[in-house]
Amino acid sequence: MDIVGISYIVNFFINNEVIGSDSEALMKLMPIIQKGFMPSIGDAINNEGEREKAIQLKKEDDDISSTVTFARKAILIQITSEKLINNNLLIEKIKEILTAINENISFGKANRISSIINTIVNYNTEVENKLYTRYFNGDADCFEWSLRKAKRINIKGEEVNSITSIERGKAKKSNHLSGKTSDIDVFLITCDSNTIIENNNERFSIDDNSIISDLVKETEIRTKAIING
Repeated sequence: MDIVGISYIVNFFINNEVIGSDSEALMKLMPIIQKGFMPSIGDAINNEGEREKAIQLKKEDDDISSTVTFARKAILIQITSEKLINNNLLIEKIKEILTAINENISFGKANRISSIINTIVNYNTEVENKLYTRYFNGDADCFEWSLRKAKRINIKGEEVNSITSIERGKAKKSNHLSGKTSDIDVFLITCDSNTIIENNNERFSIDDNSIISDLVKETEIRTKAIING
């Protein structure tokens, strides 16, 4: 499959406020900023679905971009590339970010965590026929279609929602030279592993990377099975 872009997302959801979005908060993050992250103030969606201001830190490293968003009750980490990232390198980058956060911010433990991988693949009929016939009956003669499967699995004693979605549709592609955007036909593959909402106990420490590594690995396995299947 011809991958246009891929994003790896790790989310920590916390019952108390993580950090503000003012100059005092930026000072607390200065040791992380000094590691090459550029700060900005952006928007984040809170637990009530409302937009609010949040500090974002972004770092470009060769062909990999890392963004950390400090929402009011969540820390959102996104690592993006135009190709699959080696698992060891991916986990190394996630651990590097988590270690830097843990050394500079104290906020207790998270009550929920998630790992999401979004993969955008260029459209072609061969890929569509392979994907469509794997999950549906008949010919792939639809200009748009979608699939969503969700089940419960167990990872290290944690009940986890394992969600897979695939859809064919349109995406915006930007030309970095002209600044213009165009619509292209793509497949969007999303694999999501998240701890269940019914368990709201504060139990995930940001300095314990083992459960995060396992969630990321589970979403990677499913993503690669679809891409290479």
